[in-house]
Amino acid sequence: MDEHGPLKDASTGTIVYVLGAGCSVRCGAPLMNGFMKFVRGRMPTDVTLKSAYDTLFSFRDECKRISSTFSSEWENIEDLYTQAHLSAIIGNPGGRRIANEIALVIWDVYRQPRIDESDLGYGNFTDYLRSAVRRWGVHRRGPRPVIVTTNYDVYLEAELLRRGLTVAYPGEATVAGDHVMRYPKQWTPTQEHQAIEVVKLHGSVNWFDGPRGGITWDMTRDDGNAVRCFLKCQSESCKVHAKPGAAATRMPVIIPPTLGKASLKPLICAQWRHAVHAFRNARRIVIAGYSFPETDVFMRRLLAEGLRQEHLLDKLDIVNPTRDETWWSRIRGFFAPPFAEQRTSELPTTFVKLSTELKKYATDDPMPPDAEERALKQLQEAEDIRRIGAMPVFPSAASQVMPVAFGR
Repeated sequence: MDEHGPLKDASTGTIVYVLGAGCSVRCGAPLMNGFMKFVRGRMPTDVTLKSAYDTLFSFRDECKRISSTFSSEWENIEDLYTQAHLSAIIGNPGGRRIANEIALVIWDVYRQPRIDESDLGYGNFTDYLRSAVRRWGVHRRGPRPVIVTTNYDVYLEAELLRRGLTVAYPGEATVAGDHVMRYPKQWTPTQEHQAIEVVKLHGSVNWFDGPRGGITWDMTRDDGNAVRCFLKCQSESCKVHAKPGAAATRMPVIIPPTLGKASLKPLICAQWRHAVHAFRNARRIVIAGYSFPETDVFMRRLLAEGLRQEHLLDKLDIVNPTRDETWWSRIRGFFAPPFAEQRTSELPTTFVKLSTELKKYATDDPMPPDAEERALKQLQEAEDIRRIGAMPVFPSAASQVMPVAFGR
Protein backbone atom coordinates (compact mmCIF):
# COMPACT_ATOMS: atom_id res chain seq x y z
CA MET A 1 0.00 0.00 0.00
CA ASP A 2 1.17 3.50 -0.82
CA GLU A 3 1.85 5.13 2.53
CA HIS A 4 1.07 8.60 1.23
CA GLY A 5 -2.49 8.25 0.03
CA PRO A 6 -5.04 6.42 -2.10
CA LEU A 7 -4.00 3.51 -4.26
CA LYS A 8 -4.35 3.75 -8.01
CA ASP A 9 -7.81 2.85 -9.26
CA ALA A 10 -6.62 -0.23 -11.09
CA SER A 11 -8.25 0.07 -14.51
CA THR A 12 -10.10 3.37 -14.63
CA GLY A 13 -7.96 5.98 -12.90
CA THR A 14 -9.58 9.15 -11.63
CA ILE A 15 -11.02 12.27 -13.17
CA VAL A 16 -9.99 15.23 -11.02
CA TYR A 17 -12.01 18.44 -10.95
CA VAL A 18 -10.05 21.42 -9.64
CA LEU A 19 -12.60 24.02 -8.53
CA GLY A 20 -11.69 27.62 -7.74
CA ALA A 21 -13.51 30.66 -6.40
CA GLY A 22 -15.26 31.30 -9.71
CA CYS A 23 -17.44 28.24 -9.12
CA SER A 24 -18.90 29.73 -5.90
CA VAL A 25 -19.46 33.31 -7.05
CA ARG A 26 -23.13 32.78 -7.89
CA CYS A 27 -23.67 31.35 -4.40
CA GLY A 28 -22.58 34.69 -2.95
CA ALA A 29 -18.89 34.07 -2.25
CA PRO A 30 -16.70 36.99 -3.36
CA LEU A 31 -13.59 36.59 -5.46
CA MET A 32 -10.36 37.35 -3.62
CA ASN A 33 -9.74 40.57 -5.54
CA GLY A 34 -13.24 41.79 -4.67
CA PHE A 35 -13.18 40.73 -1.03
CA MET A 36 -12.51 44.13 0.56
CA LYS A 37 -15.28 45.78 -1.44
CA PHE A 38 -17.61 42.96 -0.35
CA VAL A 39 -16.89 43.36 3.37
CA ARG A 40 -16.95 47.15 3.39
CA GLY A 41 -20.70 47.23 3.97
CA ARG A 42 -20.81 44.39 6.49
CA MET A 43 -21.10 45.06 10.20
CA PRO A 44 -21.35 41.92 12.35
CA THR A 45 -23.20 42.17 15.63
CA ASP A 46 -20.83 39.76 17.36
CA VAL A 47 -18.31 41.85 19.33
CA THR A 48 -15.37 39.52 18.67
CA LEU A 49 -16.04 39.47 14.93
CA LYS A 50 -16.54 43.26 14.84
CA SER A 51 -13.10 43.66 16.40
CA ALA A 52 -11.66 41.37 13.73
CA TYR A 53 -13.22 43.47 10.95
CA ASP A 54 -11.79 46.65 12.52
CA THR A 55 -8.35 45.03 12.64
CA LEU A 56 -8.58 44.08 8.95
CA PHE A 57 -9.40 47.62 7.86
CA SER A 58 -6.74 49.13 10.13
CA PHE A 59 -4.12 46.78 8.74
CA ARG A 60 -5.22 47.57 5.18
CA ASP A 61 -4.80 51.30 5.89
CA GLU A 62 -1.37 50.68 7.42
CA CYS A 63 -0.31 48.72 4.32
CA LYS A 64 -1.52 51.52 2.08
CA ARG A 65 0.71 53.97 3.95
CA ILE A 66 3.80 51.98 2.94
CA SER A 67 2.73 51.96 -0.71
CA SER A 68 5.01 54.93 -1.35
CA THR A 69 7.92 52.50 -1.09
CA PHE A 70 6.29 49.25 -2.18
CA SER A 71 3.40 48.91 -4.60
CA SER A 72 0.82 46.19 -4.00
CA GLU A 73 -2.90 45.56 -4.38
CA TRP A 74 -4.16 46.14 -0.86
CA GLU A 75 -7.80 45.69 -1.84
CA ASN A 76 -6.95 42.03 -2.51
CA ILE A 77 -7.38 39.90 0.60
CA GLU A 78 -4.68 37.52 -0.67
CA ASP A 79 -2.07 40.25 -0.40
CA LEU A 80 -3.31 41.43 2.99
CA TYR A 81 -3.54 37.98 4.58
CA THR A 82 -0.15 36.99 3.19
CA GLN A 83 1.44 40.20 4.53
CA ALA A 84 -0.13 39.61 7.95
CA HIS A 85 1.01 36.00 7.97
CA LEU A 86 4.56 37.04 7.11
CA SER A 87 4.47 39.55 9.96
CA ALA A 88 3.43 36.74 12.32
CA ILE A 89 6.09 34.33 11.04
CA ILE A 90 8.96 36.79 11.58
CA GLY A 91 7.71 37.66 15.06
CA ASN A 92 6.52 41.25 14.65
CA PRO A 93 4.60 42.50 17.70
CA GLY A 94 0.92 41.83 17.18
CA GLY A 95 1.56 39.95 13.94
CA ARG A 96 -0.05 36.71 15.11
CA ARG A 97 -3.12 38.54 16.42
CA ILE A 98 -3.58 40.44 13.14
CA ALA A 99 -3.22 37.27 11.06
CA ASN A 100 -5.71 35.41 13.26
CA GLU A 101 -8.27 38.21 13.15
CA ILE A 102 -8.01 38.48 9.35
CA ALA A 103 -8.57 34.72 9.24
CA LEU A 104 -11.73 35.22 11.32
CA VAL A 105 -13.07 37.76 8.80
CA ILE A 106 -12.36 35.38 5.91
CA TRP A 107 -14.11 32.62 7.84
CA ASP A 108 -17.11 34.85 8.57
CA VAL A 109 -17.52 35.83 4.91
CA TYR A 110 -17.15 32.39 3.34
CA ARG A 111 -19.32 30.61 5.91
CA GLN A 112 -22.38 32.66 4.88
CA PRO A 113 -25.38 30.75 3.48
CA ARG A 114 -25.70 30.85 -0.29
CA ILE A 115 -27.78 33.74 -1.60
CA ASP A 116 -28.78 32.31 -5.01
CA GLU A 117 -30.70 29.08 -4.51
CA SER A 118 -31.55 29.03 -8.22
CA ASP A 119 -27.92 28.60 -9.26
CA LEU A 120 -27.56 25.33 -11.18
CA GLY A 121 -23.77 25.09 -11.03
CA TYR A 122 -23.24 22.97 -7.94
CA GLY A 123 -26.72 21.42 -8.20
CA ASN A 124 -26.16 19.96 -11.66
CA PHE A 125 -22.57 19.12 -10.85
CA THR A 126 -23.52 17.06 -7.80
CA ASP A 127 -26.25 15.27 -9.78
CA TYR A 128 -23.49 14.23 -12.18
CA LEU A 129 -21.19 13.24 -9.30
CA ARG A 130 -23.90 11.04 -7.79
CA SER A 131 -24.17 9.07 -11.05
CA ALA A 132 -20.41 9.02 -11.60
CA VAL A 133 -19.60 7.57 -8.18
CA ARG A 134 -22.36 4.97 -8.61
CA ARG A 135 -20.92 4.04 -12.01
CA TRP A 136 -17.53 3.49 -10.37
CA GLY A 137 -18.69 1.91 -7.11
CA VAL A 138 -21.56 -0.30 -8.26
CA HIS A 139 -20.91 -0.99 -11.92
CA ARG A 140 -17.07 -0.91 -11.77
CA ARG A 141 -16.93 1.37 -14.82
CA GLY A 142 -15.45 4.72 -15.70
CA PRO A 143 -13.09 6.99 -13.76
CA ARG A 144 -13.61 7.78 -10.07
CA PRO A 145 -14.37 11.51 -9.59
CA VAL A 146 -12.20 13.44 -7.12
CA ILE A 147 -12.63 17.10 -6.16
CA VAL A 148 -9.65 19.34 -5.40
CA THR A 149 -10.69 22.84 -4.41
CA THR A 150 -9.07 26.08 -3.30
CA ASN A 151 -12.37 27.26 -1.78
CA TYR A 152 -13.03 27.76 1.92
CA ASP A 153 -16.83 27.53 1.57
CA VAL A 154 -18.99 24.40 1.92
CA TYR A 155 -21.54 25.01 -0.85
CA LEU A 156 -20.43 21.92 -2.77
CA GLU A 157 -20.44 19.66 0.29
CA ALA A 158 -23.93 20.86 1.22
CA GLU A 159 -25.27 19.88 -2.19
CA LEU A 160 -23.59 16.47 -1.95
CA LEU A 161 -25.19 15.81 1.43
CA ARG A 162 -28.60 16.97 0.24
CA ARG A 163 -28.40 14.27 -2.42
CA GLY A 164 -27.63 11.60 0.13
CA LEU A 165 -23.99 11.28 -0.86
CA THR A 166 -20.98 10.88 1.41
CA VAL A 167 -18.31 13.57 1.70
CA ALA A 168 -14.77 12.38 2.43
CA TYR A 169 -12.13 14.81 3.63
CA PRO A 170 -8.93 12.78 3.17
CA GLY A 171 -6.90 12.19 6.26
CA GLU A 172 -9.56 13.27 8.71
CA ALA A 173 -13.14 12.03 8.49
CA THR A 174 -15.97 10.99 6.23
CA VAL A 175 -19.23 12.90 6.57
CA ALA A 176 -22.15 10.66 5.63
CA GLY A 177 -25.81 11.47 5.31
CA ASP A 178 -26.52 10.70 8.95
CA HIS A 179 -23.23 10.41 10.81
CA VAL A 180 -19.52 11.19 10.98
CA MET A 181 -17.04 8.33 10.68
CA ARG A 182 -13.42 8.72 11.71
CA TYR A 183 -10.87 7.36 9.27
CA PRO A 184 -7.17 6.58 9.62
CA LYS A 185 -4.77 9.31 8.64
CA GLN A 186 -4.29 7.60 5.28
CA TRP A 187 -7.77 7.32 3.77
CA THR A 188 -8.09 4.84 0.91
CA PRO A 189 -11.33 4.84 -1.07
CA THR A 190 -13.07 1.53 -1.69
CA GLN A 191 -15.89 0.75 -4.05
CA GLU A 192 -18.08 -0.03 -1.05
CA HIS A 193 -17.78 3.47 0.40
CA GLN A 194 -18.94 5.29 -2.75
CA ALA A 195 -17.74 8.53 -1.18
CA ILE A 196 -16.87 11.76 -2.97
CA GLU A 197 -13.33 12.73 -2.02
CA VAL A 198 -13.18 16.50 -1.44
CA VAL A 199 -9.62 17.78 -1.05
CA LYS A 200 -9.54 21.33 0.37
CA LEU A 201 -6.13 22.85 -0.24
CA HIS A 202 -6.64 25.98 1.87
CA GLY A 203 -8.79 24.51 4.65
CA SER A 204 -12.52 24.88 5.28
CA VAL A 205 -14.92 27.07 7.23
CA ASN A 206 -16.24 24.02 9.10
CA TRP A 207 -12.82 22.93 10.38
CA PHE A 208 -11.56 24.29 13.71
CA ASP A 209 -8.36 23.81 15.67
CA GLY A 210 -8.79 21.09 18.25
CA PRO A 211 -6.72 19.85 21.20
CA ARG A 212 -3.18 18.69 20.52
CA GLY A 213 -3.26 19.95 16.96
CA GLY A 214 -6.34 17.95 16.00
CA ILE A 215 -9.52 19.13 14.33
CA THR A 216 -12.93 19.64 15.85
CA TRP A 217 -16.15 19.66 13.88
CA ASP A 218 -19.18 21.83 14.51
CA MET A 219 -21.43 18.83 13.95
CA THR A 220 -23.63 18.52 17.06
CA ARG A 221 -26.72 16.71 15.80
CA ASP A 222 -29.18 18.65 17.91
CA ASP A 223 -32.00 18.64 15.37
CA GLY A 224 -31.51 15.29 13.68
CA ASN A 225 -30.72 16.88 10.31
CA ALA A 226 -27.25 16.03 9.03
CA VAL A 227 -27.18 18.81 6.44
CA ARG A 228 -28.15 21.53 8.92
CA CYS A 229 -25.64 20.18 11.43
CA PHE A 230 -22.92 20.08 8.79
CA LEU A 231 -23.72 23.70 7.97
CA LYS A 232 -23.84 24.82 11.59
CA CYS A 233 -20.78 26.95 10.88
CA GLN A 234 -23.15 29.17 8.86
CA SER A 235 -25.35 29.90 11.87
CA GLU A 236 -25.09 33.02 14.02
CA SER A 237 -24.97 30.61 16.97
CA CYS A 238 -21.60 29.31 15.79
CA LYS A 239 -19.12 31.17 17.97
CA VAL A 240 -15.33 31.24 18.04
CA HIS A 241 -15.17 32.54 21.61
CA ALA A 242 -16.34 31.46 25.05
CA LYS A 243 -18.26 34.65 25.87
CA PRO A 244 -19.23 37.88 24.07
CA GLY A 245 -16.32 40.25 23.57
CA ALA A 246 -13.72 37.67 24.53
CA ALA A 247 -10.83 36.75 22.26
CA ALA A 248 -11.35 33.81 19.95
CA THR A 249 -10.75 30.53 21.76
CA ARG A 250 -10.79 28.37 18.64
CA MET A 251 -9.58 29.20 15.19
CA PRO A 252 -10.91 28.04 11.83
CA VAL A 253 -8.42 25.90 9.92
CA ILE A 254 -7.86 28.08 6.88
CA ILE A 255 -4.57 29.28 5.41
CA PRO A 256 -3.59 32.08 3.03
CA PRO A 257 -3.63 31.20 -0.65
CA THR A 258 0.03 32.18 -1.02
CA LEU A 259 2.96 32.67 1.37
CA GLY A 260 1.21 31.26 4.43
CA LYS A 261 1.45 27.77 2.96
CA ALA A 262 4.89 27.69 4.55
CA SER A 263 3.13 27.42 7.91
CA LEU A 264 1.74 23.89 7.86
CA LYS A 265 -0.98 22.13 9.78
CA PRO A 266 -1.14 18.30 9.65
CA LEU A 267 -4.61 18.26 8.11
CA ILE A 268 -3.55 20.75 5.41
CA CYS A 269 -0.50 18.61 4.63
CA ALA A 270 -2.84 15.63 4.23
CA GLN A 271 -4.92 17.59 1.69
CA TRP A 272 -1.85 18.40 -0.40
CA ARG A 273 -0.62 14.83 -0.23
CA HIS A 274 -3.93 13.49 -1.51
CA ALA A 275 -4.13 16.17 -4.20
CA VAL A 276 -0.73 15.13 -5.55
CA HIS A 277 -1.79 11.49 -5.64
CA ALA A 278 -5.08 12.37 -7.27
CA PHE A 279 -3.19 14.20 -10.04
CA ARG A 280 -0.79 11.30 -10.41
CA ASN A 281 -3.64 8.80 -10.81
CA ALA A 282 -5.82 11.01 -13.03
CA ARG A 283 -6.78 10.08 -16.54
CA ARG A 284 -8.18 13.58 -16.94
CA ILE A 285 -7.95 16.85 -14.99
CA VAL A 286 -10.57 19.58 -15.45
CA ILE A 287 -9.86 23.01 -13.92
CA ALA A 288 -12.77 25.45 -13.50
CA GLY A 289 -13.22 28.73 -11.66
CA TYR A 290 -9.49 29.11 -11.05
CA SER A 291 -7.56 31.87 -12.80
CA PHE A 292 -3.98 30.87 -11.89
CA PRO A 293 -3.25 34.28 -10.32
CA GLU A 294 0.35 35.35 -10.75
CA THR A 295 0.69 35.79 -6.98
CA ASP A 296 -0.01 32.09 -6.38
CA VAL A 297 2.46 29.66 -7.92
CA PHE A 298 1.42 26.92 -5.52
CA MET A 299 -1.11 25.26 -7.84
CA ARG A 300 1.51 25.06 -10.56
CA ARG A 301 3.94 23.42 -8.12
CA LEU A 302 1.25 21.00 -6.95
CA LEU A 303 0.42 19.99 -10.51
CA ALA A 304 4.10 19.69 -11.34
CA GLU A 305 4.65 17.37 -8.37
CA GLY A 306 1.67 15.23 -9.31
CA LEU A 307 2.82 14.92 -12.92
CA ARG A 308 6.55 14.83 -12.19
CA GLN A 309 6.79 11.06 -12.00
CA GLU A 310 4.96 8.39 -13.96
CA HIS A 311 1.34 9.39 -14.35
CA LEU A 312 -1.79 8.29 -16.20
CA LEU A 313 -2.89 11.69 -17.53
CA ASP A 314 -4.39 11.80 -21.01
CA LYS A 315 -5.88 15.29 -20.98
CA LEU A 316 -5.86 18.51 -18.95
CA ASP A 317 -8.83 20.80 -19.66
CA ILE A 318 -8.95 24.38 -18.38
CA VAL A 319 -12.20 26.35 -18.41
CA ASN A 320 -11.73 29.89 -19.77
CA PRO A 321 -15.09 31.68 -19.46
CA THR A 322 -13.70 35.05 -20.59
CA ARG A 323 -12.19 33.63 -23.80
CA ASP A 324 -9.15 35.79 -23.01
CA GLU A 325 -6.45 34.69 -25.44
CA THR A 326 -3.71 36.53 -23.54
CA TRP A 327 -4.62 34.66 -20.36
CA TRP A 328 -4.76 31.34 -22.19
CA SER A 329 -1.34 31.92 -23.76
CA ARG A 330 0.09 32.58 -20.29
CA ILE A 331 -1.45 29.36 -18.95
CA ARG A 332 -0.12 27.28 -21.85
CA GLY A 333 3.30 28.73 -21.13
CA PHE A 334 3.31 26.88 -17.79
CA PHE A 335 3.75 23.58 -19.62
CA ALA A 336 6.46 22.19 -21.86
CA PRO A 337 5.56 22.63 -25.58
CA PRO A 338 4.87 18.92 -26.31
CA PHE A 339 2.59 18.60 -23.27
CA ALA A 340 0.85 21.91 -24.00
CA GLU A 341 0.17 20.95 -27.61
CA GLN A 342 -0.85 17.34 -27.09
CA ARG A 343 -2.56 17.21 -23.70
CA THR A 344 -3.87 20.63 -22.70
CA SER A 345 -7.17 21.95 -23.96
CA GLU A 346 -9.00 25.25 -23.52
CA LEU A 347 -12.72 25.07 -22.73
CA PRO A 348 -14.22 28.49 -23.54
CA THR A 349 -17.29 27.94 -21.36
CA THR A 350 -18.48 28.45 -17.79
CA PHE A 351 -18.73 26.15 -14.78
CA VAL A 352 -22.53 26.30 -15.01
CA LYS A 353 -22.53 25.18 -18.65
CA LEU A 354 -19.98 22.49 -17.89
CA SER A 355 -22.15 21.17 -15.05
CA THR A 356 -25.27 21.29 -17.22
CA GLU A 357 -23.59 19.28 -19.96
CA LEU A 358 -22.28 16.68 -17.51
CA LYS A 359 -25.71 16.28 -15.92
CA LYS A 360 -27.20 15.22 -19.27
CA TYR A 361 -25.53 11.85 -18.77
CA ALA A 362 -26.58 11.49 -15.12
CA THR A 363 -29.95 9.95 -15.99
CA ASP A 364 -28.35 6.85 -17.51
CA ASP A 365 -27.79 3.91 -15.18
CA PRO A 366 -25.05 3.08 -15.47
CA MET A 367 -23.62 6.33 -16.74
CA PRO A 368 -21.55 5.71 -19.89
CA PRO A 369 -17.85 5.21 -19.07
CA ASP A 370 -16.99 7.94 -21.58
CA ALA A 371 -19.67 10.41 -20.42
CA GLU A 372 -17.10 13.04 -19.45
CA GLU A 373 -15.34 12.74 -22.81
CA ARG A 374 -18.64 13.20 -24.62
CA ALA A 375 -19.69 16.19 -22.51
CA LEU A 376 -16.38 18.01 -22.90
CA LYS A 377 -16.31 17.28 -26.62
CA GLN A 378 -19.84 18.64 -26.99
CA LEU A 379 -18.83 21.88 -25.25
CA GLN A 380 -15.79 22.24 -27.50
CA GLU A 381 -17.84 21.62 -30.65
CA ALA A 382 -20.44 24.17 -29.54
CA GLU A 383 -17.67 26.74 -29.11
CA ASP A 384 -16.23 25.91 -32.55
CA ILE A 385 -19.66 26.49 -34.10
CA ARG A 386 -19.99 29.79 -32.22
CA ARG A 387 -16.61 30.95 -33.47
CA ILE A 388 -17.41 30.04 -37.07
CA GLY A 389 -20.71 31.89 -36.81
CA ALA A 390 -18.93 34.97 -35.46
CA MET A 391 -16.41 35.09 -38.31
CA PRO A 392 -16.96 37.83 -40.93
CA VAL A 393 -18.15 36.46 -44.25
CA PHE A 394 -16.36 37.81 -47.31
CA PRO A 395 -17.72 37.13 -50.81
CA SER A 396 -15.59 34.75 -52.81
CA ALA A 397 -14.15 35.71 -56.17
CA ALA A 398 -16.58 33.34 -57.92
CA SER A 399 -19.63 34.83 -56.24
CA GLN A 400 -18.52 38.29 -57.33
CA VAL A 401 -18.38 37.19 -60.95
CA MET A 402 -21.68 35.34 -61.00
CA PRO A 403 -24.07 36.02 -58.11
CA VAL A 404 -26.27 33.16 -57.03
CA ALA A 405 -30.01 33.75 -57.45
CA PHE A 406 -32.35 32.41 -54.76
CA GLY A 407 -35.62 33.27 -56.51
CA ARG A 408 -37.98 36.17 -56.08
